[in-house]
Amino acid sequence: MLLEVKNINKAFPGVQALDEVSFILNEGEVHALVGENGAGKSTLMNIISGVFKPDSGEIKINGNKIEINSPKHSLKLGISMIYQEISLVPELSIAENIFIDKIPRIKSSPLVDWKKLYEDTSRVLEKVKLAKNPKDKALNLSVGQQQMIQLAKAIARDSKIIILDEPTASITEADTKILFEIIQKFKSEKKSIIYISHRLEEIFNIADRVTVLRDGKYIETLNIKDTNKDEIISKMVGRYLKNMFPDRNAKLGNDILRVNGLTKESMLENVDFNLREGEIVGVYGLMGSGRTELALALFGVYPIDSGDIFINNKKVKIKSPRDAMRLGIGYLSEDRKDKSIFPILNVKENITIANLNKYKGILFINNKKEIEESKRFIEKLSIKVSSFGQKIMNLSGGNQQKVIVSRLLAVAPKILILDEPTRGIDVGAKAEIHSFIENLTENNVAILFISSDLPEVIGISDRIIVMRENTIAGIFPGNQQTDEETLLRAASPN
Repeated sequence: MLLEVKNINKAFPGVQALDEVSFILNEGEVHALVGENGAGKSTLMNIISGVFKPDSGEIKINGNKIEINSPKHSLKLGISMIYQEISLVPELSIAENIFIDKIPRIKSSPLVDWKKLYEDTSRVLEKVKLAKNPKDKALNLSVGQQQMIQLAKAIARDSKIIILDEPTASITEADTKILFEIIQKFKSEKKSIIYISHRLEEIFNIADRVTVLRDGKYIETLNIKDTNKDEIISKMVGRYLKNMFPDRNAKLGNDILRVNGLTKESMLENVDFNLREGEIVGVYGLMGSGRTELALALFGVYPIDSGDIFINNKKVKIKSPRDAMRLGIGYLSEDRKDKSIFPILNVKENITIANLNKYKGILFINNKKEIEESKRFIEKLSIKVSSFGQKIMNLSGGNQQKVIVSRLLAVAPKILILDEPTRGIDVGAKAEIHSFIENLTENNVAILFISSDLPEVIGISDRIIVMRENTIAGIFPGNQQTDEETLLRAASPN
């Protein structure tokens, strides 16, 4: 037993985040931690990594009771936490980012020992299989490479406990494979990994044991070899989810969106497709394939160089997001943290902010109308909040996502472009969002559904567009009629 967390309690205003939670991590194991958004996973990890102090309970490392006072203290104890959001300094070099808290100095001098810094960095980069110049700036790295740099920081600190929070949420299949190889190497070196992920198939690939939290309480710890996906999901949500994807009884109407020869220099090349009323068209592709660029072009963030866009068979020009919204197009960004939520605003304000004209009075915004609208969506999407006045930054990721979806729906679009709408949220929230999307299509809303989750794309879509190298590589049937291998083959460079 390397780490023991016993009877931990932690409360925030209006919320009991952890209630008598216990957790044990053994030496040289990968221990998965799962639960719905708001189950207490992040709070528990923030306590272990010194960000929060528990209200009560105890932590032991190697049998010795420890009070972790700060993140710096946790690092000294051999604990590194790698967050889902990349936490590198873009303008600094790879070497400076890795050794930012322990830059080597020339003996008896305040000057940096650059030779040693670069040599040490090269050795660490080799361990994470990253062939990069230590002098390269972090801003020039891909998301997957940045994730490897964060792992390299943990190696440079010789951490014994490494906490990985949704490490594959934003990286490619190839980078995920490399990550798993590095984790196996960590295990062989007797390092211990706490692995947080909503992608349960990964847990069965990499973990030895799994602990389930629900509503801030410890539920059970299971050996991976003795359990299955359905059992874990039932313990996470407190019930069996019969179907992750609703049965599709789509009655498709006429073309509501059609694009011909859509081209944007270095982003899109000669893209053609159509979208019908009440239809869900999935968009799949590897990172850099042009998926998000397609969404941003249709929403007017990247005005196109050539090609035509038709809405209801009428040719339109979309030069800005304002144009797109006026034409009935809504867009959900893949970047919830930086491009979707207004963190210091409350839930009500985040829901209504895109359509304030709807709530205006003679001189001021009609607060009563805003409250009524936000309450309607909170009930409709089962958003877990203490009140509509709660700041959105204090909600779980899944509930933040539901608030953003509510904002879109408050505008009543006829075409919804959803870019990774279920990334980083739990299976229960995913099923709720899938069901809600299905309900929208019954009212003739058309959905362009972008996702890197292959089972999701196959399960929810009527048709699937596969993108490769900034153009469409193929269009395939959805509703479980196409297998993952076919889509991966179409998405992979020749």
